Amino acid sequence: MRSILMIGLLALSFPVLAQPGKAIEYRINFEVGATSFECFVNDIPVEQYFSEGNGTLNTSTPINDAILKSGTQHWKLVLYPSFKDGKQLSALPEKIKVVAEVEGLRKSDGEQVSNVELVHIDGDHPNASKTEAVYEGSFEAKVPYQLTGWSKSVNLQQEDEKALLAELLAAYESYAGCFRKKDAGALHRFIQHKEEEMVKFFYLDKEEAAAHLSEYSDDFKLDYTVLPIEKYRLRFYGNGKIAALERTDYPNTGEPVVRYTVKGPKGMETAYMYAYFHRPGPGAKLEMIR
Repeated sequence: MRSILMIGLLALSFPVLAQPGKAIEYRINFEVGATSFECFVNDIPVEQYFSEGNGTLNTSTPINDAILKSGTQHWKLVLYPSFKDGKQLSALPEKIKVVAEVEGLRKSDGEQVSNVELVHIDGDHPNASKTEAVYEGSFEAKVPYQLTGWSKSVNLQQEDEKALLAELLAAYESYAGCFRKKDAGALHRFIQHKEEEMVKFFYLDKEEAAAHLSEYSDDFKLDYTVLPIEKYRLRFYGNGKIAALERTDYPNTGEPVVRYTVKGPKGMETAYMYAYFHRPGPGAKLEMIR
């Protein structure tokens, strides 16, 4: 059984779970200090931290968007030197703190149904003085959905990089144009496939999906200024099947290139919109998938 939700020009179809208790939300909990890092699940970026080395990050990051189906999931955590006075240090320090664990929470009542420690470093570590350190492994996930995602997409790393970069930049410019022109119809066409999968992996009901989608139109009510796309590099994810442009300038390292500034309670604030693209099949146009 499926339910249909219409928001403006966007129609979302999502399954009604016959056994809500099987709706498990997977998250990675991080406690990280004295190092920068990127974390990937199935080669999809789920969290990053590029900052001064005198702080500590404590956060819990949902990762169902990187899980296409039940079974073995691969994770990778890459550590980099932190920053000092805006400049990245040359090597990892002698002492760091990196604690990461993946947990599964039942959506119906929030009860923890699984917990796996991924990394636990508190103090000395064998990678001191190195420019980076990689930790990786796997965990099992059980989800009541199976998504196509990027699994059947074209390997973009095998395409001409110059032509791909031009096409990708044009896609990001068009996406930014949706916000610049406040064009809801064009925006809905951009996010259609991404949102269709999102209501499934986040187990959204009609009310939750409507609330989420209304956030897009709420943005259009703001008096914002869309920033130019600049200072970026091309990154590949999903084993080469996903491409993205990401900022290279600190402290914006790794952030999306589509951004706008808006006046907030404490002055001007910057909001940014994540966008990852794939090519569904040979000859197809790039399409936003996450």
